[in-house]
Amino acid sequence: MVELVRTFLAVPISEEVKQVIEGLSIRLKAMLPDVRFVKKENLHITLRFLGEIEQDRINELKKALINPVCGFGRFKIFMAQIGAFPHIKRPKIVWIGVKDPDQKLRELYNSVDSALTGLGLPPEERSFTAHLTLGRIKEGRKLNDLDRVLEPYFGRAFGESIVDRVTFFKSELMPDGPIYTPLMEFPFEGRE
Repeated sequence: MVELVRTFLAVPISEEVKQVIEGLSIRLKAMLPDVRFVKKENLHITLRFLGEIEQDRINELKKALINPVCGFGRFKIFMAQIGAFPHIKRPKIVWIGVKDPDQKLRELYNSVDSALTGLGLPPEERSFTAHLTLGRIKEGRKLNDLDRVLEPYFGRAFGESIVDRVTFFKSELMPDGPIYTPLMEFPFEGRE
C-alpha cells in the first residue's frame, strides 16, 4: 500500500506579526464564535498546497525545490487588510492580506510552481492570491454580520515580515486543528 502524506509549501511570518494577529484573533473570537481561528504557531502564508503526495516522492520534491527557492534574496512583505473568501457576504475563510510591493512573493510562487509542474504535479487551478488564513467558518454556519465585525480592521496594517526561506510542511488533520511538521527548510542564499 502506498503511503500518502498531505503537504504544502509556506512562507513563515515574523513572531511580531504572529503576536499582533493572535491579539486580533482573541478580540474577534467573542464576536465570531462560528470561526475556528488558526493557532499562533500555525500562522503562515501558503505558497503552494501540494495535497496528498506519495511518501517516496518527498525527497524528489525536496531536491527539485532547492535551486528555484534558494537562489532568492530576502525581501519584505506587509500584512494589511482583512477580508473573507470567497466573499465577505458568503465567507468560508477569514484572511489577512499580504502586500508584496516588489512582486517578489509572486516571483517565488511562479518559480516553485514551475519546478513542481516540471515534476508532473498539476498546476494550481486558482490564481495565486497571497494571504494569511486567520480562521475558517465552521461547517454549515453563516456569518451574516461578518462585514460589520471586521469593518474596524478594514485598511489596517498588521506589520511587516522578512521573507528569507520557504518551509516544506507535512499537515495532519486532527479534530482540534491541524498539526504542521516541517519536512525541510529552504533558506534563501541569493543577494538582496
